[in-house]
Amino acid sequence: MGPEVLSLVGILLGLAVLIVLAFRGFNSTVITIAATIVVALFSRQSIVTTFTDRYMAGFAGFLQGYFPVLLISAIFASLMQHTGAIHIIGNAFVLFCKRLIPQKYIKFGVVCISGTILSGLLTYGGINLFVLAFLLYPLSRTMFEKLDIPWHLVFCGTLGSATFTMGYLPGSPQIQNLIPVEYLGTTPMAGPILGLIATVITVVLGTGYIWYVVARTERRGEGFMETGAAVAAAMPPMELADTFAPMDLIRALVPILVMIVMMLNEVNVLVCMAAAIAVLAILFFPRFKDMDIRKMLGEGTTNGVNASVSTGCIIAFGTVVQFAPGFAFVTSLLMSIPVPPMVQYLIAVEVAAGICGSSSGGLGVALGSFGQKYLAMGLDPAAMHRLGAIASCGLDSLPHTSGIYMSLAITRLTHKQAYQHQFWLTVVIPIITVAIVAAIYMSTGIL
Repeated sequence: MGPEVLSLVGILLGLAVLIVLAFRGFNSTVITIAATIVVALFSRQSIVTTFTDRYMAGFAGFLQGYFPVLLISAIFASLMQHTGAIHIIGNAFVLFCKRLIPQKYIKFGVVCISGTILSGLLTYGGINLFVLAFLLYPLSRTMFEKLDIPWHLVFCGTLGSATFTMGYLPGSPQIQNLIPVEYLGTTPMAGPILGLIATVITVVLGTGYIWYVVARTERRGEGFMETGAAVAAAMPPMELADTFAPMDLIRALVPILVMIVMMLNEVNVLVCMAAAIAVLAILFFPRFKDMDIRKMLGEGTTNGVNASVSTGCIIAFGTVVQFAPGFAFVTSLLMSIPVPPMVQYLIAVEVAAGICGSSSGGLGVALGSFGQKYLAMGLDPAAMHRLGAIASCGLDSLPHTSGIYMSLAITRLTHKQAYQHQFWLTVVIPIITVAIVAAIYMSTGIL
């Protein structure tokens, strides 16, 4: 067995270690270090050097780029909770849904609207996925507890934030839609028809799945506390009234609207978050006098640090994998698969995203390694842009990926409790979608 093949075996075993230990509830730091040791041993690399030069470089690189955003996002979310702003919004949303949706379908409606529609609008509007997580989960907690919706269903919201708004819809500001521009010379609006077709397919299949799981939990008599006890203890509830004052709702929404408007004008995300916190403090100043500011800031800081460390460890392992000989071997091996070039390209994106544990990382690796080769074969840049962005949103959501760990850390859920929804909505359905859309393109040439 050659060194590249042996290294590839180590990568696969390392991924297996990550997944198995994740479902057994082990800490992300522990399992990524264990998986790193496996990859280093099979790649015949020094364990110490791999850890200090690769693992820590990936970890530090992630913290340098994202720790400030995660920290200030967590603090903002903590302030929104303790001032009651997030509860005001959640209460108004529940009352709004009760008036518009028949009681029989209220749980399905809230899961779809709060997760899919609301998260989709915010993501497509430019809200960073890390920022979105800290905002939506506390909001969803308020609504889910009031309506006794099983807490694990909050992961159904990934249909709106981790699929069609990331790379499907033309013009999306998310990085998955911007990376191909650098490599292919396209624009964020490339392949609009393919993107819209993919969006329709994903939304139809995704809402069908949500309908199924909501109905299943109702048949089983599941409520919020079966999986929501941990998050309920971490986020003390606030009494919610049967009515709300419109001015209170406006006051609670203004900080978020300020942040969104500033982001749409391409203001630095840290500045946007700082402005939102300042506006929140001004509008809810009377409540600050009765709160323990040190405790409030401490909780937000702790949440931000925990999410950063958990996510950074997964990114660190992905960095180790990318520098292993087996990774270069498998990416080059994909070029020899006896299928049409477009199918080769899409498989390369999927596999790279799965191994890297990142949609943006996988798409960047595939385009950087093979982009020019496929262009030279005559593939349409616009089709490569849109289909590649769609394909990157598939295997990037396997159990070992960074986004999964961050979401689980914030929601106080485990892989065993909630990952099933992520798997069906952001792995299986996107793979089906890209297969259908690729077949449509290859048979009709429509873009």
